[in-house]
Amino acid sequence: MKRYLPTRWGFIFLEAYGPLPYEDKIYLVEQAAEMYFKEENKREIKTDGLEGIIITKGEHGVIGSFGGQKYSARVENDYGKSKLSFLISEQTGFSHYSTTVH
Repeated sequence: MKRYLPTRWGFIFLEAYGPLPYEDKIYLVEQAAEMYFKEENKREIKTDGLEGIIITKGEHGVIGSFGGQKYSARVENDYGKSKLSFLISEQTGFSHYSTTVH
């Protein structure tokens, strides 16, 4: 697992549809978090048995009382295709997406 500065923390919400093992879901959550910290809008995913893309259009979403950056992914593995949605809600008071227009 990748390590980030201890002063930045938050929640990542994941919604996944399709035949995707738990380990692949965790890997994709890590990739979306890394995209958030690096302010990337698109990332190609290619590993042994998993291929696809994660994107963000700079949109903000809300789940209950948590708001944050929205990401989506489409990936394929040996079992078929999967769609995923992520919401990254940073809680440290620092959010580069709250002041940056993409």
